Amino acid sequence: MRKLLMIGASALVLAACGSTAAKSSATTTTTKKTTTPSAAPVAMTEAQAAKVYTAAIGPMNSALTALGKQANGWTNSTPTSTVTAALAPVNSALTKGENELNALAVKYPKAATALHNLTTAASSMDGVLNSVTSANVFSLSSWVTQLEQAASVTNNDANIVRSELGLPPTSQD
Repeated sequence: MRKLLMIGASALVLAACGSTAAKSSATTTTTKKTTTPSAAPVAMTEAQAAKVYTAAIGPMNSALTALGKQANGWTNSTPTSTVTAALAPVNSALTKGENELNALAVKYPKAATALHNLTTAASSMDGVLNSVTSANVFSLSSWVTQLEQAASVTNNDANIVRSELGLPPTSQD
């Protein structure tokens, strides 16, 4: 189980491995302040959106990295309660990050479709992650395959978002 969990956990980092420096932009956007409440999105520059994106995915990646380190010490006899407890901060970080990315999609509509696709992929990956507690020795291999597929989709979607935000693609080290 240890090897399988490490393989799965190592596939999870949500595309923050690449440089997080935003592409510089000479374009500036001026927004007009209004005194009446409005549901209109607040305009952001590409650089501002990139900064919000990297801030949103940072805690997600940190939680996934911590999970990977914990999983390194797990064996076939690791109690489900230990795995469940280790998943709790990951679930929290992914949910919070997905909410922040959805809010960014409203504020930076140019990347809205890509951000939506990324949050959908991250949510799917979270579901696969949580299904490990119901996996048995015979289904762990299948679980790892599902997790790697979900992580691959998530990383591809993250690279599309990063492109929309002027960020370099992630490294797949």
